[in-house]
Amino acid sequence: MTRSSGNPLLKKLKENFFVITILVLAAALLSVNLDKPFIGHHDWNGAWYSNFARNFVKYGLWQTKFGSVMNIDYVGSDNFRYFSHYPPLLPILIFFSFKIFGIYEWSARIVPLIFSLGTIILIYWMGIKFFNKQVAILASAISTVLPIVIYFGKMPVQEVLVIAPVLLSVVFYFNYFENHNQMNLFKLILSLVFSHLINWPGYYITPLFFFHYMIFARHKNKFRLALIFPLISLLMFCLHIAHVIWLTGKPFGGGLIDVFLYRLNFAEQPLGYTTFNFLKQQIRLLAVYFTRPVLLLTLATFVWMIFQFRSRHYSKKFQLLVILAIFGVTHNLVFRNMAFIHDYMIIYLWPFMAIAAAFGFFVIVRKFKFLPTAIIYLLALMLVVTISVERKSFKSALLLSNGFTDGVSLGKIINQRTQSGDKVLVLSPDFKRYFEVFTGYYADRQIDYEIISEKNFPQEYKVIVAIPSRDTPKVLIDILQQHYKMTKIDQFIVFDLDEPTQKSLYNYPSL
Repeated sequence: MTRSSGNPLLKKLKENFFVITILVLAAALLSVNLDKPFIGHHDWNGAWYSNFARNFVKYGLWQTKFGSVMNIDYVGSDNFRYFSHYPPLLPILIFFSFKIFGIYEWSARIVPLIFSLGTIILIYWMGIKFFNKQVAILASAISTVLPIVIYFGKMPVQEVLVIAPVLLSVVFYFNYFENHNQMNLFKLILSLVFSHLINWPGYYITPLFFFHYMIFARHKNKFRLALIFPLISLLMFCLHIAHVIWLTGKPFGGGLIDVFLYRLNFAEQPLGYTTFNFLKQQIRLLAVYFTRPVLLLTLATFVWMIFQFRSRHYSKKFQLLVILAIFGVTHNLVFRNMAFIHDYMIIYLWPFMAIAAAFGFFVIVRKFKFLPTAIIYLLALMLVVTISVERKSFKSALLLSNGFTDGVSLGKIINQRTQSGDKVLVLSPDFKRYFEVFTGYYADRQIDYEIISEKNFPQEYKVIVAIPSRDTPKVLIDILQQHYKMTKIDQFIVFDLDEPTQKSLYNYPSL
């Protein structure tokens, strides 16, 4: 017997060599641009939720009542404005990362990165539990190279985080279904509570558990047991409403009802929305974010599922695929406005697509019984490589996206030229429309965006910023230039009101 064969740790490493290699590769790919400023595609999420986390650092969890404070710079607790549209756990987790590592872009992104790695582990775990090791390895390898994972897998946003605890609850649910003991139930409830504290799709899985239990369980009291799952969601929703009341004084404070109705697509619709455009967009997003090879292999699994359904052969792997598929499409079908605006909502299909594609691959290759195992593994490797390069230019474009650079740049300029408590005026409502979140986060100062009358110049500002390339009137720039020190930085003209020119401001007609 060799020394390594007697070492349990080395034995475990050998047994899990492929999944460990996949996780290392995934961590490396997700770490690309980890410290990039929040300037890329949908990077407003990073700035938005990092601001809440930074406010937790400033004020503490208790003073903020564990709520997401929207204010910029320091304010009194009586002036806190709360964001109540989501459960609070994401910014709280980023807060802990900020406390440990400091307030940086990478320390915000490391939270979703860890959860993405957790999702890959759980996809592997599901592959082992419901299929076999070959499917588990291929599904986790496919996950690693999907465009949607490589770009959005490290974005500080609830959609990325909630998938892992949802998958964990699915595993624990089947464990409980197979063995009704208290520990399995406790782990299931804990994972459900965790997912509910992150994002609303955590609520989608409990009705699926309820119906699955009612269909497949063979207990006399199955309704009473199945009712546990939706009751958990009801309890968590009541706790969220109680938290909103604590924050805002109202059960649906912070515009919770308004945003809910808008996202449902019942009344107002985004520009260009039609049902046909929505479906066409979702198909296109599937092709670009999951790649065409994955779609084709998923289609093979879908055909397999149809035959299984028609023959009434409801195996555990069939049950799992149905649950993951329904979970994956629920959010986008229910909240169509939200899905139409935010392309990354398609990420809920990640577990289903990865597992279905891997399973579909083996369904196809096993039809060719003459293929040796080595050739099958080589084909699997070629598949992963094909998926990784099929949307190479698209992934590069995502990683290099920098459409919000102007907002970040102005925020940094303001931060460097002011102190906490200073007010800033930006003479461009148009700039606010596109960049307010970015500028506010990087400036960390109170900023007003408006074009004021040349006859009514305010005096409470420390700095005034003009942006002639947008909608700042030239007459305002001319007046300010006559009386205050002017600094031109790229497209921005910065006037420091504490540094007047030698011309007397006493003769300034606007004051």
